[in-house]
Amino acid sequence: MNAENTEGELAAPVESDAETANETTEEESQQDQVAEETEGEASEGGEVADDAAKPTEEAKAEEEDEEPETESKSQRKRRLRKERAQRVQDELEREKRRVEALTKRIDALKDTDPNASDNYDEAVAQNTVNRTIRAQTEAEREDAAARALEIEEESKKVRADAWNERVAEAKHIRDFSDKVYDQTVPFTDQIVSAVQDLDAGPDVAYHLATHQEELRRLHRLTPVQLGVELGKIEASISTPKPKLKSTAPTPLNTIQETTTEPDFNAETATYQEYRKRMGFD
Repeated sequence: MNAENTEGELAAPVESDAETANETTEEESQQDQVAEETEGEASEGGEVADDAAKPTEEAKAEEEDEEPETESKSQRKRRLRKERAQRVQDELEREKRRVEALTKRIDALKDTDPNASDNYDEAVAQNTVNRTIRAQTEAEREDAAARALEIEEESKKVRADAWNERVAEAKHIRDFSDKVYDQTVPFTDQIVSAVQDLDAGPDVAYHLATHQEELRRLHRLTPVQLGVELGKIEASISTPKPKLKSTAPTPLNTIQETTTEPDFNAETATYQEYRKRMGFD
């Protein structure tokens, strides 16, 4: 294979200027067509996205227009009362856990015996650092404990307010104070605390005050068992008792006295009998 043939094989074919211009025009036309199609697809995609977004926006608008389920005034008060009590109780539990964690941290920062350490100077320095941290931690624990006491007092007040509100609503129990607040009724602190948390607490308290044998039986129960038993009592009080059908036989129809008028004869009747018959007298 000679040099000319090699050059002929490797060289690209030379095209005329006219053909090159025509191909360039066709390429530009194809590019414009592709661009138009791309823009059209993007436009269609945007319309589809808009259509997909419309139902979501409409559903959101419908949800906003929908009114919440109605609840009575007493139900709303009960719900808000429970939510408030729960918030206070949760905050109290958090502060108690914080106090416990800080106490454990303080216990872990106790001094060590330098003489028992491999490095006396290092042990002395570590004890100095631990004392500084321990003092700061003890101050934090005191603040947390004081805060826990404040929240506990608030929790008691919230529960007392809720109890007084429920008692005020129990207007159907006229002798409530005389029965429930009688000092001779053997209520324990555990039972009082559990009853105060019940929705129908006043009714349950009145029931126990008037059934003291049942109340004394609750003294022997654990907190969990007590909660179960009080729940049963509350359910039995809150559920209306079905009306029992009478098993007595149906009474016989009473016989009513009927008065019969004598046969009326228009030909032989007097004028007074005729007027009476016609209802004029």
